Amino acid sequence: MEAIEERSVDREEEQKEVSQKPGRKKPEKKKRAVGCALLSLFIIMLACGVLFGLHLLGIVDIRSITYKAGSHLPFLGDRLLPPGEVVITPEERRIQELQEYEEQINSKFLELQRKEEELGKKERELALMEEELQARARSLAEIAQTPSSRELQVEEELFPKVIAIIQEMSTRRAAEVLNDFNDSLAVEVLKALPPDTAGAILGRMDAAKAARLMEQMATEKGE
Repeated sequence: MEAIEERSVDREEEQKEVSQKPGRKKPEKKKRAVGCALLSLFIIMLACGVLFGLHLLGIVDIRSITYKAGSHLPFLGDRLLPPGEVVITPEERRIQELQEYEEQINSKFLELQRKEEELGKKERELALMEEELQARARSLAEIAQTPSSRELQVEEELFPKVIAIIQEMSTRRAAEVLNDFNDSLAVEVLKALPPDTAGAILGRMDAAKAARLMEQMATEKGE
């Protein structure tokens, strides 16, 4: 009897030892699983960081990798990679950027060419205005030399137009025109112009004539 009882006690102890062994291994397995997961996450983050750095340097285009990987995902593949969208390589992207830069240069060149054509058009218009001014100036000079009632009326009609055209001319060209006027007509024109414009024109005229005109203008102003 005692032998049987001892055997039953030994069996119970063996069962307890067997039941306790799996319980000791479970925490170790959990710790190992958590460690592996953290290590995997660290490796993935490190790889993503390296790829992103290479993408910024232009060595690798991570968009192509992302699109290719995402296209295999269920439900999200079509959204990540729309049908018909072309995934370009870094070399193709550089070529595309160069083409866009070339298009910008061509656009700026065309814009400059258009502005140059507009400037040439304005210069031609100004040349025609100067020719018209010189013709009218000659008419005014002739009228001033031999005035009559009809001629004075014509002079009054032409004078505002002449003033307007002179204001559109360059200072040098206006000075050349006034050099051909007689002194009285030149004084009337200068008095009708803004003071700064008249002063700039006098500075470009013949020195002797400019001195006479300023003296005459000062005398009339004193009176």
